[in-house]
Amino acid sequence: AHFSYLFFPESHIIFFESYSDGKTLSPRTGVRLLNGLFNHTRLAGKYGKVDVTAIPEKEELTKALKIFRLDRLTLVINRPNPDTLKDAEQKIFKRMEQEGVRSIEQTLKAIRGETIAPQEETMTLARVAAKNGSVKTKGLDHEGRVREYSTKDHPWEGEFYYDSNVESRQNLFVQKVMQVKDALIGWFK
Repeated sequence: AHFSYLFFPESHIIFFESYSDGKTLSPRTGVRLLNGLFNHTRLAGKYGKVDVTAIPEKEELTKALKIFRLDRLTLVINRPNPDTLKDAEQKIFKRMEQEGVRSIEQTLKAIRGETIAPQEETMTLARVAAKNGSVKTKGLDHEGRVREYSTKDHPWEGEFYYDSNVESRQNLFVQKVMQVKDALIGWFK
């Protein structure tokens, strides 16, 4: 099947169609495909390992960080290519580069019976991890039920329909991507 895509090298973000002519390409499969492509031995030998992350739904991440009693928060941050990065990312990735670190995994655990109350620095780390790795939370809801969340389970997806008598699928795809790209990238700041 043919799936259209748009790649923005300055922000290292690729958008791709997940449905085309009756065929589907899930975000999880897309990530696996891109990881395999970018980490082919010929490329990896020249450029190093590349980690592909599906951008998660902003609302789901926000909800997960506001669990009634947040017991555990695990952040994984993988260092991307050192191109143009936002201020928060630059600071984190500069430190990683200086220390020779490829990946950071940080787990916050609440005091027994208490809840984690993420402050601005932790929220910033969570946004960086959501874009460049993963965020996992575990806690209890208001009714005492265990709630777990992983950004890997909630990739951002936009749903758009078109009338083939009015416009082409590819033109609509480009138009919709251009409409959402800046907003999607902006919430990581």
